Amino acid sequence: MAVLLGGLAMLGPISIDIFLPAIPSMAQDLGVSIGNIELTLTAIFTGIAFGQIIYGPLSDRFGRKPIILVTLFLFGVSTIAVAQANTWEPILIWRFIQGVLLASGRIIANAAARDQFKGELLGRLLSLVFIVSVSASVFNPLLGGILITYFSWQSVFLVMTFYASCLFLAVFFFFDETLVEKNKSALNPIDLLTNFGSILKNREFFICMLSGGFGISGFVAFLSSSSGVAKTVFNLEAQTYSFYFAGVISVLLIVTYISSLFVNKIGMHPLIIAGSILQALGGGCMLLFNYIGTPQPWAIFAPMAIFVVGFSFVWPLSAAKALTPFQRLSGTASSLLGFLQNLMGALVSAVLAVMIDGSALPMAIAIAISGVASAFTYILFATRPNTEY
Repeated sequence: MAVLLGGLAMLGPISIDIFLPAIPSMAQDLGVSIGNIELTLTAIFTGIAFGQIIYGPLSDRFGRKPIILVTLFLFGVSTIAVAQANTWEPILIWRFIQGVLLASGRIIANAAARDQFKGELLGRLLSLVFIVSVSASVFNPLLGGILITYFSWQSVFLVMTFYASCLFLAVFFFFDETLVEKNKSALNPIDLLTNFGSILKNREFFICMLSGGFGISGFVAFLSSSSGVAKTVFNLEAQTYSFYFAGVISVLLIVTYISSLFVNKIGMHPLIIAGSILQALGGGCMLLFNYIGTPQPWAIFAPMAIFVVGFSFVWPLSAAKALTPFQRLSGTASSLLGFLQNLMGALVSAVLAVMIDGSALPMAIAIAISGVASAFTYILFATRPNTEY
C-alpha cells in the first residue's frame, strides 16, 4: 500500500523535479527570461492548490479509484500538450491545468491512508508514502539533466506522459478501493462549506496546517529558484545542478525513513518540534551565508540539506496529526489541508519569480522566514495530545 500510494504522491515530484534542470534551456529556446519560466512553476503550484480542494469531496462521494484513473488519463493528455507548445503562454496555461490534475495524487493517497489507519500508525504510513514519493526526487533531476544534455526540453514532458501511463495501469490493476462507505452529501455546497468550517475550527488541524504550510513554502522557494540561482550566480550546468539537487533530496529521503522507524516510539509531537527548529536553523544559515556573499554553491545547498532534515519530520507528521481527528471527512480534510498549504507555497513562488535579481538573497530570505514561521507557529501554539488517537 505504501508503494502504491507513494506512486500516486510521486506524480507531483515527477512533474516538478524533472523539469527544474530544463528551466534555463526553456528560457533560451522560447526567448523569455528565467523568471517567466519560473512563473510556470507558480502556475503548477496554484493549480495544485485549487485542485486539492475538489478531489477530497469528489473521492468521498465517488470513491478513490475512479477519480484517480480519470485524472491520470487527463494528466497524460496535458503533458503531450505542453511538449507540443512553442511559446511561453500556452505552457503557462497547461502547467496550471497539470497542477489541478496532479493534485489528485497526494490527496487521494492521504485519504486512502486515513481510510485504513489513524494516530501514530497513520503517521508511519504517511512517512513511508512520503519516502516513496520523494525517492523519485533523487533521480528526477539527474534524469532531467541527462535529457536536457542530449535531447530537447520537450523530452522531459514525454517522460511525464510515460509515467502517467504506467501509473494508470498500476492503479487499474492493483489498487483496491479503500472507501468503505461513500458520502452521498459530500458535494452538497452547504454541507461542504459546513464541513470546511468545522475542520478549520479544529485547533490541531489549523496549527498543523500553518506549520506544515510554512515548511512547504520554504521548500517551494528552493524548488522555484534554485535552478535559476545555480545558473546565474554559480554558473552551474544542468547536469551539475541536478547532482547538487539530488544530494539535498537524498538527505530528505534518508531522514524521512529514519523518522518513520521511530515515530511510534517517540511520537509525532516531539518530532515535529525538532523538525521545525531544524527548518529555522537551515533557513537562517542560508540567509547568513548569502548575506555575507559566500561565492560557493554549498552556501545554498548545505543549509538546504539542514532545512529538509527538519522538513522530513514536519510535513508528513504534521499532516498525519492534522488529519487524525477526521475519519468520516478524511478526504475533505485532506483537500482543505492541501489547498491551504499549496496556496501558501504558490504565493511564495510568485513573489520570488517577480523579485528575481540575479542573486540568491531573495530565495534565502524566503526560506529563512518560512523556517522560522513554521517553528514559531508549532512550538508556541500546538499541544501534545493527552491520549493516543
